Amino acid sequence: MAGESMGLARQVNAVIFDLDGTLAHTLPGIQQSAQWAVDRAMPGVHLPDLRRWIGPPIGSVLLLALGAIGKAPSDVDALVADFRRNYDTTGWKQSVLFPHVLELLQLLGGSQARLSCFLVTNKPAHATALICEHLGLAPFMRDIVSPDSHGESFPSKTDAVAWLVNRYQLKSATTALIGDSADDQTAAAKNGVRFIGAVYGYGHVRDDPAVESIQSMAELPQILGLSVRANG
Repeated sequence: MAGESMGLARQVNAVIFDLDGTLAHTLPGIQQSAQWAVDRAMPGVHLPDLRRWIGPPIGSVLLLALGAIGKAPSDVDALVADFRRNYDTTGWKQSVLFPHVLELLQLLGGSQARLSCFLVTNKPAHATALICEHLGLAPFMRDIVSPDSHGESFPSKTDAVAWLVNRYQLKSATTALIGDSADDQTAAAKNGVRFIGAVYGYGHVRDDPAVESIQSMAELPQILGLSVRANG
């Protein structure tokens, strides 16, 4: 109804989503490609579950995981290159959406208010585009920002979000960032936007009781104070 859509517009105008661990379950492909790369560079070394480290760029993830088992790669750049070779070919295909994601995006994008949805990720643009097209996310996003997108080189997610906020003149009072990691939380805080933790994801936001959070995407409209009925 019109009144409900106007309520949506007053509450929030923009939502910035993280990808890995927030919209999509990408861990299986990341784990497989990381192990493939390690097998080539460090035969016999078995990586632990990468879940707790997912969020930062893959080079940092690999260093943290290998450090946890007392191993250090001789050439991190070569390890990352091998990861990319495998992930960009087969690993990305293992990505699946978390429950209720498409329903949520259809609701937000289909309302008369046309709430703007954005995606900001530490995943390079090529793999991000493959995943977003494959999972049907791209049509719902006003923009998708990766570290190497838009002719830029964003050294951190904080920088990428800052670019996005400036490019679209997003207001902190009506913008929310949804993510599962400390990296996402920091990006929101440093850019003055509201942070909502996806505690079903990979990061540590679930361990902080002070973080505003959701257990699934189905809870997001309520936590944002939205009251919107699907059209029809």
